[in-house]
Amino acid sequence: MTKSFRERVMRASSDTNENLVSALKKIFQELSNQYSGAPSVSTRGIITSLGIQNVNEQQDAVEYFQDILEKVDSTLAEDFSGTLRNIRKCSHHHVSHDDSPFKSLQIPVITRDGQFKLEDGLKKYFESTILVEDDQMYCNDCDEKRDTTLSIEIHEYPEILPLHLKRFEYDYRVRGFVKNDCPMDVPLHLPPEVRNPTKLHNKPSYFILL
Repeated sequence: MTKSFRERVMRASSDTNENLVSALKKIFQELSNQYSGAPSVSTRGIITSLGIQNVNEQQDAVEYFQDILEKVDSTLAEDFSGTLRNIRKCSHHHVSHDDSPFKSLQIPVITRDGQFKLEDGLKKYFESTILVEDDQMYCNDCDEKRDTTLSIEIHEYPEILPLHLKRFEYDYRVRGFVKNDCPMDVPLHLPPEVRNPTKLHNKPSYFILL
C-alpha cells in the first residue's frame, strides 16, 4: 500500500539480497494484476527470504517490517529513514547531542477511560527525563557528573513516518505478553510533538501505524 516503496522495488536491479527483492517484486506484480475473486497471493517467497521457520506461530509485524527495510538496498528504504537527535543538558546548561538513524518510533499505548489517544503516546515518547543522584551523567564541559535532562527530537524526518504502537506488555500474573486491544483515537494530522516547529520544511508527508 506504500506506492513510493513499491515503485522503488519494481525499478530495483536486485543486486542487494536478490532473493528478497525478487520476492517483493513478484508479490507486488501479482497483486497489481489480481482480479476480483482471484485466490490469495502467496507470500512464500518473502517468508523464505526472511528465514521464517514456523508460519503458524504469531510473529512481530514490526520486527519483519524492520527486517525487510534493513535487508533491501538503503535506497529502497529511503522513504522510511530518518534521524533522531538525543539531547543532553546538564544542570549548568551545557548541551551536547548525538544522532541516530531510525525507521520507526515505538509509541507506548497509554489508555484513559479505556481509550488510547495517539497524541498521549507521542507526548510520552518525546517527554524529557531528568537524571539525578546515582543516575547523573558526566559532563565534558564541567568535567564532572551533573544532574542531566535528556530529551529527544526528530532531526531529519522521513518521507513516511512509521509509528509502532506497543500494544503488547509483559504481564507477570500470566508470565507472558498480553495485548492491549483498547480502541484508539488517531488524528488526521500529526501533533506538535512530532511536527518540530523548527523543521516544518522537512516534515513527513504522512504517517503509518504498525
